[in-house]
Amino acid sequence: MKFDLFKTVAIAAIALAAGSANAAVSGSLLFDQTPSSPLTGIASDDGAAFSQYEAADNFSVATTSQLTGLVFWGNRLSQQTLDNFTVRIYADDPSFPGAPSISPLFTANLGEITGVNTVVFDDAGVQVLRYEADALSGPILTAGEQYWISIVNTLGVQNDDFFWSFGPFGADGFNAGRSLLGAPVDFDVFADGDYAFQVYGTQVPEPGSIALLGAGLALAGFARRKRA
Repeated sequence: MKFDLFKTVAIAAIALAAGSANAAVSGSLLFDQTPSSPLTGIASDDGAAFSQYEAADNFSVATTSQLTGLVFWGNRLSQQTLDNFTVRIYADDPSFPGAPSISPLFTANLGEITGVNTVVFDDAGVQVLRYEADALSGPILTAGEQYWISIVNTLGVQNDDFFWSFGPFGADGFNAGRSLLGAPVDFDVFADGDYAFQVYGTQVPEPGSIALLGAGLALAGFARRKRA
């Protein structure tokens, strides 16, 4: 019992340390997979080094919102201070539900982002970095629908592969990936863990709510004209 309690407290402490202040990220937190122990790293990189692989993970939001910011965790093969990330949002493939579509709904180059050291280390003893991307003009994410996000380092520097933090701490244990060699191919889906990231956004009124608001304003205007 004492060991279980200690383990629970330790995991909570790691998660708290990994999810340090996010004041720079605009919007509300829509989805959260803050890393906790144990964790490793999976290469998600399209550079000149040995890995040319796109890692992706599924998520959904509780309220229809526009994507405005991201936080994610990982580390690099080298000690360079900058990376050049591309983020892509995919819809669920209608032909193969439970997998990302081949083509993304949204793509944005995040530029060179400096990762901030955390107190978390992966199973190889490498320090985990925390990355923030803000002011994104992302897609409208519909409440309850499944989406997929990929984050790939496209810096193109030898031996600077990015390893996205990965472990059993996520929502459902499903993830996806595909080779970046040649023409785009279907993603493979795996049931062995989740990637560490957070999605931020601003709520968007549902179409029904907008229609009800418009009808209410129209009725108010009619009542005013009638009284006049």
